[in-house]
Amino acid sequence: MTCWQIKPHQAARLRATLGRQLHYIVRLRRRMDQLSFDPGDPLYRSVCQAQDCLQELHVLAHYCACTSGVASPRIPAIRNLGVASAVDGAVPRQNGG
Repeated sequence: MTCWQIKPHQAARLRATLGRQLHYIVRLRRRMDQLSFDPGDPLYRSVCQAQDCLQELHVLAHYCACTSGVASPRIPAIRNLGVASAVDGAVPRQNGG
């Protein structure tokens, strides 16, 4: 099975769930910024990575939920987001590399 075989309503539910989690992480990161967390702190870096990964998942779930055929032409754009592994089994791109 691939992400393109998920039914649009399933992808929409996944997107909604990921959206709630993403909003939580965004609020957490903002709070950490307000508290002047050191950018090199392991917890802060993990929160930043979690935000990046959840954002990528949220976008991919959005494309999978599209019913107008938008998702298929967007595969190259999705690869540029670093979520190629979900599309073609490639190793995901790491931040900064």
